[in-house]
Amino acid sequence: MLELGAGDGTKTAHLLEAGLRAGRQIDYTPLDISEDILRINTEYLQKKLPQLHIRAIAGDYFQTLRQLPPTRKTPPPPLSGQ
Repeated sequence: MLELGAGDGTKTAHLLEAGLRAGRQIDYTPLDISEDILRINTEYLQKKLPQLHIRAIAGDYFQTLRQLPPTRKTPPPPLSGQ
């Protein structure tokens, strides 16, 4: 999951938690211009969801988007399982 302007991660934690409860493996990549807020985001989510893989990237949108790995060609199924 990629999040632009991730902030502290408190709202996103609900979505991530639901995905993990549904048995999904989630790689979360928060992007934000503030390294400090990404540090807070990562620490918060690592404590709340230790099984979550996090790769935070700090910088403006253009800098951070260039650092992203290639995307999947096939999207994963929806969380509802439908």
